[in-house]
Amino acid sequence: MIDVATALEYLHTGHPTPIIHCDVKPSNILLDDDMVAHVGDFGIAKLLGEGDVMKQTMTLATIGYMAPEFGSARIVSIKCDVYSYGIVLMETFIRKKPTDEFFAEEMTIRHWIKRLLPKGMLDIADVDLLRRDDKYFVVKANCISSIMDLALDCSAELPEERKDMKDVVIELKKIKQRQTYAHTLTSMPPPSSFVPTPFYFPSPYVPAYYPFPGTSPGFPPDAPCFSHGASYSSLTHGSAAYIATVPTPSGSSSSVSAYWR
Repeated sequence: MIDVATALEYLHTGHPTPIIHCDVKPSNILLDDDMVAHVGDFGIAKLLGEGDVMKQTMTLATIGYMAPEFGSARIVSIKCDVYSYGIVLMETFIRKKPTDEFFAEEMTIRHWIKRLLPKGMLDIADVDLLRRDDKYFVVKANCISSIMDLALDCSAELPEERKDMKDVVIELKKIKQRQTYAHTLTSMPPPSSFVPTPFYFPSPYVPAYYPFPGTSPGFPPDAPCFSHGASYSSLTHGSAAYIATVPTPSGSSSSVSAYWR
């Protein structure tokens, strides 16, 4: 979905004349042999004139993916594409179409997700994506929850309340980085396999504690004080550390330690 968001960002901001696709939906998203997504079918696309932010049209897009102002007033803007993208994002992760009989007139796909989201992801996410017995259940649930929050922001009723595609791309990349980071930490060996080891935190990375099952939260009270770029050859007796090079949430690689008593 990052590929699709990037393509829409390019249409909206990559040229002096913004292009509104007007019909973003799953059947207009194509995958190549490398599983890279491409946006196709520009049959009803519109060009915005210089200084214009919206345009009147007599053409209607696909029901379920069409922004409210598009269907009611025939007004299109780049925010119509953002709305459609939000709906496609929801469909991708819950495996339900906005036009399914499951959704009544008063209960749209957006309203259904917004109502259930505070209760957790098990009742929302596609069962093939999220299972409670999955080792990475928490990591995946948090990731999908963040994506659903973003999808709700994209599909807000009012155009001015929706994000720009540039911000959508940035947020998706952050979610992906957090998911990769959490997945790496969850995959660390259990504490029994840890041994005291020399370590080094490259500046300006700030060491963070990652709690393993059965460990006390926070740093051991008698552990050394760590400073940016400081190097130590050993740990206080009774403590242990594991060093792994993992991608940090900011996207860089750095050393991470986990401590316990």
